[in-house]
Amino acid sequence: MKTSSMVPLSTQGGHSAQVNMRLLVNGLSLSVTQMGPDFVLLESPVNHPPAVASMVLQVDQSERTLERAVAKRNLGQSEAG
Repeated sequence: MKTSSMVPLSTQGGHSAQVNMRLLVNGLSLSVTQMGPDFVLLESPVNHPPAVASMVLQVDQSERTLERAVAKRNLGQSEAG
């Protein structure tokens, strides 16, 4: 009979990252609360027509911009709306 035990990983020396996500569209900088491969959830929805946008992802001091993201429908509009 084999036995095993699970030993918790040490949390010493851990790192907590500061993450900031923004959607830049037509001069607006909109705070993003969640992002997936084909969606974003905004902190505060806005009424805006479909447009070309940029997604800015900042982790600690490193920043990456994804150019030409496309907002396919009004920002903050539900699937049913």
